Amino acid sequence: MFSKRLIYILLMVLTTGTTFFALKESVLSLTFEDPLQTGGDIQVVLGKIWKFLYMVALAIVPIMAIIAGFMFMTAGGNPEKLKKAKNLLLYLAIGIAIVLLAGGIVNLIKMILGVEG
Repeated sequence: MFSKRLIYILLMVLTTGTTFFALKESVLSLTFEDPLQTGGDIQVVLGKIWKFLYMVALAIVPIMAIIAGFMFMTAGGNPEKLKKAKNLLLYLAIGIAIVLLAGGIVNLIKMILGVEG
């Protein structure tokens, strides 16, 4: 039993090792294109990431508002469910404020520092 397992492991190591050696030249010569097309500038990369996260956040807002409204409608006077719905609306308002103010703060800092773009 032990010898079969040892032979199997040895065979796997040799097979994997020879595959890596055979592919070494082709793997090392690979070049990757910049998928974001930023030219390697960190400000552009961060700007694109920010725009993506901003769009995701703005897409989530109406969904959460609908869920909160549904929770209000189905609470049926239950104080615990009403509290959950009110908390969801509060967190939604705080989240919207954070998302909107974050963009404004970034633009304000850019304006103060005299950075364009």
